[in-house]
Amino acid sequence: MTDGILTARTDPDIQPGAVELVGHAKWLANRYDEYASLRPSPDQLADARAERAAAAYRERIRPLVELDPAQHDQVTQMVDRLLSDEFDHVAEIRKSRLTLGIELAKRLHNGAEPTQALLRQADAEATDPRNVLTVGNVRYTAVKSTRGRFSTQGTVLRLFENTHPAIKQAGLLSDDTGVMKFAIWKKSEWDETRPTPDPTDDGRTLVRSHRHPELREGDVVRCEDVVKRWYNGDPTFETRRDSTLTIVDRSTAEQGDRTSGDW
Repeated sequence: MTDGILTARTDPDIQPGAVELVGHAKWLANRYDEYASLRPSPDQLADARAERAAAAYRERIRPLVELDPAQHDQVTQMVDRLLSDEFDHVAEIRKSRLTLGIELAKRLHNGAEPTQALLRQADAEATDPRNVLTVGNVRYTAVKSTRGRFSTQGTVLRLFENTHPAIKQAGLLSDDTGVMKFAIWKKSEWDETRPTPDPTDDGRTLVRSHRHPELREGDVVRCEDVVKRWYNGDPTFETRRDSTLTIVDRSTAEQGDRTSGDW
């Protein structure tokens, strides 16, 4: 089709600035108005997208809709239990009530008894990397679906003194379920800058910065989007540029000489 667009650069018989169409290019130009009239309008496209979204939502909630009233009440009670303090398999479940209800409903449709469905769902949540996991569950959590990322929360049990030059801090994170090593890489901290408004100034202005807090032993820390690794057969985690460390509860004890050991 491109070969059918003739200009002075491609054909010496064409006047400068003129264009002549031949072959498929000419045929397509003649059909242009016809094709334009068949194209859906913006309103038609918006209606079609809305209908597809509504159909997808109806299909998503179908397992819940097909429950009888007694089963629906059972699912509601199970969701309440999973999201209550009674469920201590993870630090936090990061799923909506609707999502949990749909997954439980699917288990009931597959023939599971209510208690069995609840226990299976509890086991699934305990090793779902999208949740904030307890330290002990990290070992059993598959992170392929999240490209190695997961979140956890625990208390800084110990900080190591002699770490790698590229490591800001390293130590042990613990809770009632286990202990694991961690490393906070210096390169996971960064600054975003832009040129200064003054064209005569070659400097740059700081837009925002990403820094991890200085941890102390005894701090309760939530570690989000960290990367799972293994060291001598035990799970560890490392920070990346999009990882976030949040001190949930700052230790009031002085660090003193407790920092010890090697990474």
